[in-house]
Amino acid sequence: MTSVILEQGAPVPVGKTKDVLHHYPVPKKGKLGKGKSTLFAKQVSGDTPRVPKYSSHTNVRRNILKADDEKLKFIPFLGDSRNDNFKRLVKELEQVYSPRSTETSREAEENSRIRQYLPMWLDELQLGCDMQTLKHYLLLQNEESGELGIEPRNRRLLLESFGRPLNYETREAASKFCEAFDEVFGIASQDVILPAGLLKEMIETARSEAEKKKPSPASNRIGTYADLTCLICAAIDCPTHGDFVHERIDSSDVDDGNEGPPEMKYDPKALNLNYEDTIRRHENRINEDIEPLPQSRKKSCSNECYMATDFSDLGYEFDEEHLAVLPQMIATYRHPNYRSCYIAFALNIPCWTVYAEIQRYESEHHEKDAEDVSPRRAKKLEWYDNKKKALRGDLNESTTAHLHQERGQAVACGHPGPCIILPGDKETSCPCATSNILCESFCGCSDDCPRRFTGCACLSYGLSCTSDSCICIKMNRECGSECGSCGALARINPANKYDDELFTTGCQNVYLQRGVSKAMVMGESQLVGFGLYLAEPVKKGDYLSEYVGENISSEEADRRGIVYDRKFLSFLFDLNHERVIDAARLGNKTRFINHSGTAVDGLNCEAKIFLVNGEHRIKFVALRDIDVGEELLFNYGKKFAEKQGLNKTLPKAQAGGKRGVLEGEEALDALDGMDQRKKGTREKINAIGGGGKTGDKKGRGSKMRKTAAPMGPVVEEDLYAAQPEEDAEEDDDYVRPRRKRFRPARYTR
Repeated sequence: MTSVILEQGAPVPVGKTKDVLHHYPVPKKGKLGKGKSTLFAKQVSGDTPRVPKYSSHTNVRRNILKADDEKLKFIPFLGDSRNDNFKRLVKELEQVYSPRSTETSREAEENSRIRQYLPMWLDELQLGCDMQTLKHYLLLQNEESGELGIEPRNRRLLLESFGRPLNYETREAASKFCEAFDEVFGIASQDVILPAGLLKEMIETARSEAEKKKPSPASNRIGTYADLTCLICAAIDCPTHGDFVHERIDSSDVDDGNEGPPEMKYDPKALNLNYEDTIRRHENRINEDIEPLPQSRKKSCSNECYMATDFSDLGYEFDEEHLAVLPQMIATYRHPNYRSCYIAFALNIPCWTVYAEIQRYESEHHEKDAEDVSPRRAKKLEWYDNKKKALRGDLNESTTAHLHQERGQAVACGHPGPCIILPGDKETSCPCATSNILCESFCGCSDDCPRRFTGCACLSYGLSCTSDSCICIKMNRECGSECGSCGALARINPANKYDDELFTTGCQNVYLQRGVSKAMVMGESQLVGFGLYLAEPVKKGDYLSEYVGENISSEEADRRGIVYDRKFLSFLFDLNHERVIDAARLGNKTRFINHSGTAVDGLNCEAKIFLVNGEHRIKFVALRDIDVGEELLFNYGKKFAEKQGLNKTLPKAQAGGKRGVLEGEEALDALDGMDQRKKGTREKINAIGGGGKTGDKKGRGSKMRKTAAPMGPVVEEDLYAAQPEEDAEEDDDYVRPRRKRFRPARYTR
């Protein structure tokens, strides 16, 4: 389709349609501008049915952690801008986003294009300066004018990163070039050479280089692996676990006389323990000491071995570099007879010097440990016994450890001493004890910590992990390696992922970790847009799939929700008290599951949020037996459905059919465009899954586990306190908003 700009007052040609295009430029200085263009085009139509409304996404298998984006880059066009709805949209966006950039995208593109030619022009002019010189000069000019708007400490940091100061000739050449540039292009040279984005990158690089130049002990270099490794998945720079936090930038070494607010940075914080806490956890989890060998079995490593040398009268000097790594090597090489030999071989120094230094270090270290031992001990919890692996009393009245809506992102407790609360000392108090939750397997406390979760004991009672008899299911968790005897360890092994026979017995509470979804097909929904249909029969309680997407903060969800609500298209799903899953940009097939409020209208699955290895994840399970070709529907929540106008129901069943089910092989194949595939393909899929032929309602022989009931009421700030109590009873799955401010629609538990 071609389009041509129509001049003012010109008639519309025959066979063409007229359209008006609105645009909103953002001038450098001023408010949002308005403009419009009139266009005409030829409309093309055919017999091909229209594709349902679709929001494109990138398919992912796991949740991806995303940072907040507080900068308003553009105002989305959602229709006529002359009505009050658009004005309210602009007002709401300006309230939750930081001020927009004064530079338009067109200006930024123009400046970027000019910046690419600058090195070539400077080389041809042979002025004796390059891009680094121009940046250095503009920063010196900014010291007087302050036009760049950077902090004095950052400006000083950047100037120091250039090394030598500019001489007079180079400074004059840079001054002449900038004056000529401003006159020829009519653009400030600093907007092209030092834009805000490049300036921020230069500051971060200079700060990183300054940190590298500072002297650091060898233990810091050894601790790098611990700082970068995720405690859940052991990945370096993990994109799934952790959080984003605001941290204060250390500027103690910069004395600029500025008494303003401290400079903050918004960076990802990996789920890890620092080096000291990692070493402490290693020492706490050493169960038994190695027995020393008898004198007759000892063998010296060399002529300089401590066992073959009388060093009582010998003096020695121990290098500072070796002193820095000695504590780590002592913790690694634990054999009392040969650790000196091993360390001496690694450091290439005499064995007897290492032995003498170890004796001195351990005498001082033992005295220091005796002083640091806390007289307090962690008490046993009233509601949990980790020895018997049992709960005591009413869980809802004792803790929120099982309530995802009350918990936040996973945090590993790393602190000296036991897991207790120290009044007035938040830094050394255990975060798990402060929140009254259980310590996870990746926490830094010792194995005998009474707060550590030790899994279930179903096998010892002759039970399998299928119902509320399992303590893990009671606490809305999946079984893991800490359970030990229930069989979860073999079932979460990736090598057994597709061993269906293994999963017919034993632990049935590891489906998210197994990660094998049911066969599902995306196609045109019987309600609205696209929907998701089953391609194999399932039983009540069966695991269907996981809801994945971007893991964003609740504040970021509020910002995105302003636009989503006006599009009547939202994929926000509350994960816990702090985070929300957004499947609008990143997601999988489950984002196409549509809404149904009751079983009469086709409700056949529900979402459950489980704690898996310390992180919350969302899974879909079947509420009843579901046939092949039936569209999956779950309850979004009453408030969400009303706000989004989700009032459509499934059409009535045809004669001899079932409501909401596409009957026949051809109807199911047509959903994903596979009309021409072989007739036996569907039977092969069912055979792999353990089912019979298509339409066979028997499915798998064994009865799968039932779903666990929600554990306790939702306690939130009551934004709808004036509403009658009956509304809450009608919608048990709805979670009320937490803050008394604008709240976009999102899926809730």
